[in-house]
Amino acid sequence: MAANYLNRWLSSCFEGELNYPYGIGNMCSSLFRWMKQCFVGEEVNRETSIQGSSGDWFSQYYWHKSLAHHLYGTFSMAVAQANVQNEDRSQLVSGSLTDGDNVRRGVFVGIYDGHGGTACSQFVLDHLFSNFKSAIANQNGVINTEVFEEAYHRTELMFVNHVRRNWQNEPQLAVLGSCCLVGVVFNNVLYVTNAGDSRAVLARWPNGGGLDDMEVIQLSVDYNAKHIERRSEVCEEHPGTNLFPEGEGCFLLRGSLQVTRAIGHVYLKYNEFNKAPLPAQYIQEEPIVQPILKAKPTVQTHQLGPDDRFVIFASHGFWDEINNEEAAAFVRNFTSDGAAAMLMRKALERAARKHGRGYYDLRYFDPGAKREYHDDISVVILFFDSAFFNNAFFDSHFSKFLT
Repeated sequence: MAANYLNRWLSSCFEGELNYPYGIGNMCSSLFRWMKQCFVGEEVNRETSIQGSSGDWFSQYYWHKSLAHHLYGTFSMAVAQANVQNEDRSQLVSGSLTDGDNVRRGVFVGIYDGHGGTACSQFVLDHLFSNFKSAIANQNGVINTEVFEEAYHRTELMFVNHVRRNWQNEPQLAVLGSCCLVGVVFNNVLYVTNAGDSRAVLARWPNGGGLDDMEVIQLSVDYNAKHIERRSEVCEEHPGTNLFPEGEGCFLLRGSLQVTRAIGHVYLKYNEFNKAPLPAQYIQEEPIVQPILKAKPTVQTHQLGPDDRFVIFASHGFWDEINNEEAAAFVRNFTSDGAAAMLMRKALERAARKHGRGYYDLRYFDPGAKREYHDDISVVILFFDSAFFNNAFFDSHFSKFLT
């Protein structure tokens, strides 16, 4: 009973500070969680698993999770639907990244931007994280580049087999695909892997500087044919591949796709699907000798430290409207509570303004009609408590939960 009273007292003293990711709020939230662990026995390493659209709806087609905890701090999520069906999928898992006795604890974030429908992005949501856990087991508990490559490869092969099994009844599955952006925080290292044009952007305060000293770092490669480097890669690997200009600097691979890496789109990867009953408009004149786009991700790592404040993961629909520096500045000048919904609104305001509309006009358009203004949008922001990265006192109490 005494522990319950102490728990309520600590909550009343400190939990009100959680909205503020920097300064006194940051220190108080870390101190609060440490004191509850030491005196009350509540574990700060509680499991958290959430998928986009499983929180609070603030209109019929917009969803957000205002603020919640992960192992290294707090997070905020938001989703905006534009298509008839929301083709984006997103998830966050905080806690165990492995099965069995050899427990590895961390944070896993996934942004899966579907193309042409929901089947592939939903498939990735259903299988990628479990494949990631299996890949860690195959590497004896180590997280490295091979783990991510194996997880993506397994998920790709599973989807190819899914298309093959349903080929006669659902040949359109061969057309569907999904970008795949993953972020993992483990042992104070941030891993970012990407196949597609979703993006991860880190904001940090170098050398403990102030708000005006913010440094913004893109941690993922945009695999989109609008970038000349990506077009060059495709042309080098597939001489004669057609890249069609589509206006405003956009190019379409084989007249169909902007992305040059993705899971799915197997009609552009395997010749067995380049025939009827595939809809005629997707059948390629030239046989598919080797996959025209890849599912292999690039993997980048960043050693987290006390200067690192937050990282934004978002689908292409968001980055179509807001650039890296703008996004980081918007979050810097806002509280962490509701930050993802704030970013989503900024993107929607920008999209509406391009068409002479206002944000509230878009809110009440039906899905499908919204797609003329913007794409589906998914945003996940991880805020980091600097105490986890620079204070030996806290590390001595928390480290046992993070490995």
